[in-house]
Amino acid sequence: MHKIQVGNLGTSLDDAGTGEPVIFIHGLACGKRMWFHQMRALRGRYRVIAYDQRGHGLTDAPADPKDYSPSQLVRDLAGLLDALGIARASIVGFSLGGGPALGLAVSAPHRVCRLVLADVGAGADDMWKSQWLARRWTGFLRHILTEILAKRKSLFRMTTVLRAVQVPALIMVGRHDNVCRVSAHLLADTIPNATLELIDNAGHMAPLENPGLFTARLESFLAR
Repeated sequence: MHKIQVGNLGTSLDDAGTGEPVIFIHGLACGKRMWFHQMRALRGRYRVIAYDQRGHGLTDAPADPKDYSPSQLVRDLAGLLDALGIARASIVGFSLGGGPALGLAVSAPHRVCRLVLADVGAGADDMWKSQWLARRWTGFLRHILTEILAKRKSLFRMTTVLRAVQVPALIMVGRHDNVCRVSAHLLADTIPNATLELIDNAGHMAPLENPGLFTARLESFLAR
């Protein structure tokens, strides 16, 4: 575990193994530690990197809400690759982390070998609900709620963008993730060359609830 500078943001990450790089992006109120099982299983064949997104874990949390946006998370991801000297990588995004993963695949497809979107919601969450939650949450996660989740564009309004994804994609969702099941089918049906995998005995936290099956499906996809 160490910390590197990505632009003006001190970013905490775990970096292990050698070989083709695989970047793991966590979800809301999680952190890089959620990828423990996948990092341990894959580090013998890949260079595996998991980082804390801004406002999470040990990464810096800017105080200004203007420093939080969906596009900023994409820039953070691209900046991380630059700081590590990685030209191209496979990107695995879970839930909130699916936004920057998809954003990089669309805006800079030459930097993405393979795209994995796990338990990613449709977006365009209820702004009033997010504001209600923000009043009850402390710290900089409020900014994630109000400036990112509440303002991200719905996947159902992004079908043209999704059809333009040029990289192989794997869509995974817990079989009991009732919130993300519809959006998973949308992603799989709309992104060219996308494959959908349902993770049995798992809800929204599929990488943690059934890490064995999740990792096996991920590893099979990366090895293609």
